[in-house]
Amino acid sequence: MDITVKTNALKEQNGSTIAIANIDFGDQLKVRNVTVKEGKNGRFVAMPSYATNRVDEQGNTIYNEVFNPITAVARAQLNSAVLESLDSGKAVTIEDISQRTGKDITARVVPLEDGKAGAIGIGRLYLNEDYVVNNITIRHSEKTGDYVSFPSYKTNEIDESGQAVYKDFVYPPDRDSRAVISSIVMNAFRESKEIENSKPIKEVEDKEILKDEKPKGVKARLKEGAQKSKAAAKNHKTPTKSKEAAIE
Repeated sequence: MDITVKTNALKEQNGSTIAIANIDFGDQLKVRNVTVKEGKNGRFVAMPSYATNRVDEQGNTIYNEVFNPITAVARAQLNSAVLESLDSGKAVTIEDISQRTGKDITARVVPLEDGKAGAIGIGRLYLNEDYVVNNITIRHSEKTGDYVSFPSYKTNEIDESGQAVYKDFVYPPDRDSRAVISSIVMNAFRESKEIENSKPIKEVEDKEILKDEKPKGVKARLKEGAQKSKAAAKNHKTPTKSKEAAIE
């Protein structure tokens, strides 16, 4: 699947951000809010990220990337395309020249027992085996059933009811692509559920085996030794009495 990158310079610099890049993975998935920033050592590309509940040693909030390349080659290609598009003002294509025999998009999902906001699963999408999209969530609604939710961010916009407007970092561009992506994620979720449901039985069996094979503790061995000693003493007294009876 080819990748198309289009970087747009900001009319007014927003902090260190000087441009925003949009990335299209074929006609299947769009990634937004990849930014170009001006740093002390020049321009650099930053991936979209979200704040976590964790902090570093200095007490600063830790951010996790929503989307990022997972190989050095893919990161170099993407960074180069983003900056080239910014300089030329034109879209840049990263051609897929791999000999990949598998699917362009795959998913891994982990079932959740006590997820917030109806979340029943959390997972990742892998694109071209070189990029990953985090925080793909499966939610359950009493009205619509199970559905796939894509990572989003809070904007400064307000809707008609006065609520903050959220926009997706990553999303399928149309209904057909959404159906395809959702199917991939849901299939991965069902497979994970099947594996998860089969674990308790195996774990019980393993525990029983370990219980039988588990070496006895010190107290157990002492108790067992005391019982054997008592039995031996009892057996030792029996022939003495028999001998005395015989003499009598």
